[in-house]
Amino acid sequence: MIATVTLNPSIDYIVKAESLLPGGITRTREESVYPGGKGINVSVMLAGLGLESCAFGFTAGFTGEKIEGDLRAFGCRTAMIELKEGFSRINVKIHAQEESEINGHGPVITQEDVGRLLERLDGLKEGDWLVLAGSIPPGLPRNLYGQILARMQGRGIGCIVDAEGEALRCTLSGHPFLIKPNRHELSQLCGKELHTREEVIQAARCLQQQGARNVLVSMAGDGALLVPEDGPVLFRAPNRGQVVNSVGAGDSMVAGFLAGWCITGSMERALELGTACGSATAFTTWIADREQVAAQLANPGVFGLAPQEKLARPGKKGEKLWNVSTLEGEKVWVEFETTGAVCCAGSEEAPLEDEDFADVYRSGVFTVEKGMLVSVQDSGYRIHPFNGQITAIYRWLEEK
Repeated sequence: MIATVTLNPSIDYIVKAESLLPGGITRTREESVYPGGKGINVSVMLAGLGLESCAFGFTAGFTGEKIEGDLRAFGCRTAMIELKEGFSRINVKIHAQEESEINGHGPVITQEDVGRLLERLDGLKEGDWLVLAGSIPPGLPRNLYGQILARMQGRGIGCIVDAEGEALRCTLSGHPFLIKPNRHELSQLCGKELHTREEVIQAARCLQQQGARNVLVSMAGDGALLVPEDGPVLFRAPNRGQVVNSVGAGDSMVAGFLAGWCITGSMERALELGTACGSATAFTTWIADREQVAAQLANPGVFGLAPQEKLARPGKKGEKLWNVSTLEGEKVWVEFETTGAVCCAGSEEAPLEDEDFADVYRSGVFTVEKGMLVSVQDSGYRIHPFNGQITAIYRWLEEK
């Protein structure tokens, strides 16, 4: 399992306007609402790439309920600590002639709340991954990420840290598998401006000497550098496209890198997918979807993201499907591993009726809507067709 931690998640209200008029009224021409936070962005991108993750952190109030509901709709599991007071913050992202942000404060998090989070993270086991991303809210220990990494030591859990300043520095002694500062954050850590590629490499080596294993540095329009613990330094030029959004691009790179590493075990391939994910998100209004990422790759089939061919024939009831991309609006029968049962849709041994619908992680009938599987029983329950819980998908044909 991949666990992501977002200590102060948000509702992101994203608007587009011709111009931002301080002191006056700004009329929007487009607007959208998404769950926000660096770890949350990582989880959403992972879901789009077909990897299951669970989002940890803190939520509160009506906005907290909205965040968790949206995450489930994007195919992510959640294990948030619900706070007793306040509400999760609302951030406003304004796209006019330039990008502007108004970020909320968020609810108060107590030491008792932190203890509950640590107890949940203690449930991670060998082979799992933990992604710590974003800033540490006021009132919490500045070395909280370091404390979390210390609890993971010797347990076979891969840790990735995407933070800045002291929040990142205090994790180095815990030997995280990967850290991902951008060039500005890396400059702050080493106390000087970094202009050349060689200066960036030297600064990354310095962090390795302090304990980091692999250092991935995003450099916006100048591409990305990976300084691995073994092997040569790797560089990836930026993909070409019109940048429309910088929010979430670095988080998408983290998700893509982790997915690429899990799928291929190659640092070079991980950097390739990470760069593609970061670029795809920068070229759209929010976190890029599977198809947008695939468009940035020379060979998306390496990562299981190749365009899926249309089925050669209509098939029959009970036929196993290998893709659902051509079944928009149709019903399919989905099986989950947690049921422990195998049922072929419409078989004589187990005939299915309309009331045999799906519950959370229970086999049943779903419709295909915009690439997602939507429960017929509860349209608010949506999962990605590449969710790791799914063992098989079958064509569903209505009785005549």
